[in-house]
Amino acid sequence: MTAIIALLSQNATHQSIQHGQSYFRDGAVGQLVRRGDELEADVEGAELDPYRV
Repeated sequence: MTAIIALLSQNATHQSIQHGQSYFRDGAVGQLVRRGDELEADVEGAELDPYRV
């Protein structure tokens, strides 16, 4: 997980990363998939349908 956070830190703010970690701890983030230099996951938020980030 540390490698993922290091990768995210290159393109996201500290606050955004903390927000994402909170979603992850709450079980709202599906499996992370790395495609080249991109990470994808389905995220369950307040909407009924998950969304991809």
